[in-house]
Amino acid sequence: MNQPPGPMTGQFSVVVTLDAGVDILAPRSRSHHIAAEPPAGGHGDARAWQVVVDEAGPGDRDFILEWQARSSPLPRASLRLEEHGGQTYGLLLVDPPRGDAVALARIPRETTFVIDTSGSMGGQSIEQARAALLFALDRLMPGDAFNLIEFNNHHSSLFDAPVLVGPANLARARRWVQGLQASGGTEMRGAVGQALTAPAMPGHLGQVIFITDGAVDYEEELIAQVANQIGERRLFTVAIGSAPNSWFLRKAAELGGGGLTQIGSLGEVERRMAAIFARLARPASTDLALEVIGADLLEPARLPRDLYAGDPLVTVLRLSGRPERVRLAGRNEEPWELAVDIARADPAGAGLHALWARGEIEAIDDRLRAGSGNAEATEALRARATGLALDHHLVSRYTSLVAVDPEIVRDPARPLASVAVPAVRPAGWTLPQTSTPAALQLLLGCFLLVAGFALVLHRRTTAWLAGAICGRS
Repeated sequence: MNQPPGPMTGQFSVVVTLDAGVDILAPRSRSHHIAAEPPAGGHGDARAWQVVVDEAGPGDRDFILEWQARSSPLPRASLRLEEHGGQTYGLLLVDPPRGDAVALARIPRETTFVIDTSGSMGGQSIEQARAALLFALDRLMPGDAFNLIEFNNHHSSLFDAPVLVGPANLARARRWVQGLQASGGTEMRGAVGQALTAPAMPGHLGQVIFITDGAVDYEEELIAQVANQIGERRLFTVAIGSAPNSWFLRKAAELGGGGLTQIGSLGEVERRMAAIFARLARPASTDLALEVIGADLLEPARLPRDLYAGDPLVTVLRLSGRPERVRLAGRNEEPWELAVDIARADPAGAGLHALWARGEIEAIDDRLRAGSGNAEATEALRARATGLALDHHLVSRYTSLVAVDPEIVRDPARPLASVAVPAVRPAGWTLPQTSTPAALQLLLGCFLLVAGFALVLHRRTTAWLAGAICGRS
């Protein structure tokens, strides 16, 4: 992806060359207008597309590009290889079956919806969240159980514990959702703890859907909490708004065995929530395992807990050489096995080595977050992360890069001038965009100011009266 620097107004351009490894439908974007077509010389190859953002704007929202593999009744898997630095890196892409190809018996679900009602969710964000919840409630089935939890300065729940779906409970839940308003600060820990540690309902699959913009400043603590408390439940995060905290929400979903879905506008709510429920209802496989023949995996493959129909699996591997055969195995109602297509090795520069290194650094950060046991082990992990970042030219919490452009772009004879550059507010956000109860603090400040004036006036009046009395006497 190439993003040339824009003018001072914040305008930008993005060009993406996309090769997904399997035949895909035309890419699309619901956040920006794009022009997408196979690149020159592609010879109609449906795997390769060139995408250009076809609009000028202030860059006030995340750029989201979507693509989808062509429908197939059978799962498909491919492995692209890259030789770099004397080692082999592979990008494994698994596309599960779509449509009605996976028709498994439905398991009753215990779904807890956690909704952010803090001040940063004001404006369009809270409207999107309410619409998402109402849509989700309509998709619950008899035999399912559910609960609703909201949080801002504190958290509260509709029910003390998940209850079974029924007309009365659903009607009560809809009234509760319609009354949600955004205000106050952001305290997620109690809500996350209640959702993840509630006693499991026997015979039900535990799932948590977490709807928020992720506007917190203690992401590390929350991610550790999810890792420690998730148990057998699955956590799915729904990112609300045009510029949510996608890193935190993606990481929480990854540790929770679920996935991240982003809703950028009210028009996307129904489609996005329908996709979430389709995933929840149809796990295509569990117990995934990868077998490599003719080469060694230098690190264990990072595979998800579950594989959902229509939800591709993408992971990067580091191998001792080019493998002869690769097989992926799993289980739905019965064990299954799939041969992986091995593509020819791409020349150095395809970037798979950097993707692998970035994943390794993130895994090291996860271990450091969980606690490594002693100072020596912690220092060894930090040194490995630093070495990986330097070897693969990556920015990390331990390394940074400095770019020096020798080309002179300004006439040295011209004087410098200061220009005020306005901050670009994310689309749909309303002020104040903070995680604090700003309205309450403003009211409290006004009250204290009035009280201070009253106290000063009282003291001066008392002193004047005392002086007047003394003068008369």
